[in-house]
Amino acid sequence: MADTLGQVPFASTRNPFNYEKVEQIARDLTTNWLTLDEITNQLNLFGDESQDGYLEGLELAVRMHIEDYLGMSIFPTSYRVYYGVSSLYASPICLDLPEASYKDSFNSGGVTINKVAYYNGDSPSVLIILAPTTYYYDVTGNKVIIPSGMPSNISMNRTSPLVVEYTQNANFLQAYPVIKQAGLLLLTHLYNNRSDTTLSKLQNIPFGVDALLRPYKPLVMSMAIKRYENVDVNDLTFGTDAYGEYTTTITKKFTTRPLVSDVKNSLAITERYRIYQDLIQFTFNYTPNLKDIVDNQDKYSITWRAKDWRITDCLESNDRMSVTLMCYRSDPITKV
Repeated sequence: MADTLGQVPFASTRNPFNYEKVEQIARDLTTNWLTLDEITNQLNLFGDESQDGYLEGLELAVRMHIEDYLGMSIFPTSYRVYYGVSSLYASPICLDLPEASYKDSFNSGGVTINKVAYYNGDSPSVLIILAPTTYYYDVTGNKVIIPSGMPSNISMNRTSPLVVEYTQNANFLQAYPVIKQAGLLLLTHLYNNRSDTTLSKLQNIPFGVDALLRPYKPLVMSMAIKRYENVDVNDLTFGTDAYGEYTTTITKKFTTRPLVSDVKNSLAITERYRIYQDLIQFTFNYTPNLKDIVDNQDKYSITWRAKDWRITDCLESNDRMSVTLMCYRSDPITKV
């Protein structure tokens, strides 16, 4: 496979942070980061070895807290990440990883991909491991890319059938004096306040710890992704059949791509029936076609995801740049 790192176009359906679930499956809990000499010097416990076991446990807790605070490993940590398929029907598939550690090597970015796999459509489904030649890690975006797209026999019954296992490698920041000093300050605080278990006391972490660590905390931008989907706008023609029953003829008028938002489900219970009603909003650019729909909303419907949605309200923006159609669909109706 030719390496097109940095040149693979993002698929139109790619959703940043598209993993569904993250599990921590392995973590180095044995390697000492702060040495006993450093700790005892910090605490002025010269020649006192009676608390070494307690101090080693405290050192591990401090290291784990700093790793969690920074969102990166000081020593190797492994994760298993699960992905659904609803937002990944594109080629190539881009599987975002949680935050990655720093490393000097540009090629690895501090990450080792251990396994990429998927559950197939068999019953029961079987975990199929992909060959390393069928995917690669994009260090510039911290994601795994599968150029060939979705496996054809992937399970449609599992919530998250795609799986990536990876390891955050040891971080060179572990040796930075400023990071180690933050660890010693936090350890000192916990050592001196070991009996303070109230919420206010536990939250009273020294300002110096945060001040020392904050410049090394990766900036993670929270992105609000707007959701645009294809819909058909339909003309409705009403009439009666040969038996006098009312009929509705649905004729496609045009296809467009509005903003989809506020999807809701509700249940109304009458004396005889349960009515399951779905509500949704579609926001369109204001055009002559949309003006006609606003003025005659009872004569139009929306087809979205192969279902017919009727318009209940139209909300025009004050600047008349957009219009939001509030739509509903009552289906099914069942007896109580």
